[in-house]
Amino acid sequence: MTEVSEQAVASVALSPAGDTRPQLLQDAIEIAMLMAELQQQGAAVYLYPPGSEAAVEGTLPAQTAVGNHLQLYPALEAWPLLQANPAGWRMVAMVGDCIVQAELPPLQLLGGQCSCAYPQQLTRWQRRAFLRLDAPLGRRFSAAFTLLGEAYQANIYDLSLGGVGLYASPRDLPELRPGRQIPKASLELGPGRTVVAELEVRLCRSFHSRLLGEQLHVGCRFRTMSEQSAAVLRASLAELAAIQRLD
Repeated sequence: MTEVSEQAVASVALSPAGDTRPQLLQDAIEIAMLMAELQQQGAAVYLYPPGSEAAVEGTLPAQTAVGNHLQLYPALEAWPLLQANPAGWRMVAMVGDCIVQAELPPLQLLGGQCSCAYPQQLTRWQRRAFLRLDAPLGRRFSAAFTLLGEAYQANIYDLSLGGVGLYASPRDLPELRPGRQIPKASLELGPGRTVVAELEVRLCRSFHSRLLGEQLHVGCRFRTMSEQSAAVLRASLAELAAIQRLD
């Protein structure tokens, strides 16, 4: 099986050539700058309780950071979990073209918000490390997968060596939050071309289409796939690149 390495590397300038390895940040100043940027943009975050892969949503108040503390507004359903165990929570958020993940220090609960000291280290990924190619019009590019015994299907709108972008009506997809893994997703990339891969959700947001109405845009990265599927993926991308250059 071909697998994307999850071994973190030291923090350096992100490579335009597409180094997708996670970067481990331990410098207090660099961490403070990233946390302050999150706070200033009022970013949406996803909070994972200790030992759980089921995320709850939260927001950061759009304001200048106070000292070296991060302030959070978790969704209401998170409060019983936070009150039972305020330690060991994990946060995933988007900063510019990057995804950051951190193990949060113990959270302090006050009113409708909670706060904590800045994490001592965090991991950062570049979101767009590979050239993305649009799925061609008039050809069937789709993804099918099963979660919790239910079968789902979505359209593919773009593709790269690192991942795939999907879209579908919200009623046709389950709840997909960053960090959710999708095993054995079957990607149909035109006649006779199928890639089977394990996906990890990196982005999920809604948008409105004049033709299709409310849609969900789901960005996924490839976690693992067989060498055979990797070869099919490369062949499909080469063909798409040739078509789009001609256009």
